[in-house]
Amino acid sequence: MKNDVGEKLGRLLEVLKQVGVEHGSRNRTVAEKIGYSEKSVANILSGNATLSDRFIKIVCRSFDVEDDYVLKGDENIEEVHIERLNRLVNSPQDLRTIALKLRDVWDELIDEERIFAASIMLKHIRNLKRDVEKALLEN
Repeated sequence: MKNDVGEKLGRLLEVLKQVGVEHGSRNRTVAEKIGYSEKSVANILSGNATLSDRFIKIVCRSFDVEDDYVLKGDENIEEVHIERLNRLVNSPQDLRTIALKLRDVWDELIDEERIFAASIMLKHIRNLKRDVEKALLEN
């Protein structure tokens, strides 16, 4: 069942991994980000304490991820990243900042992540080019 607590926990752990939270420091990183004690986070993420929808929402909001994937399981993880990147990219300067950050971590990405990141960047570059061309035609 998609909304089973175990399924939600699995999706939450997947999202944390996808946004770069390292397994070895996961409890500390999440605790610091959301203002919970490291022990409480450890108990929740290990399944030893209740995983509430409220906790999921707090974690997702803190890491700038839509909570629908974790709560309902009705999207795939790629759609979660696309939505997150779409919210981040509002201007050519935003795109440049993201490109520079991506350059810094490029060697750490596996091939699948590189292809995904490149395709998202290309999509935004095309959209920005279209918007600039449209603005030039209007003026």
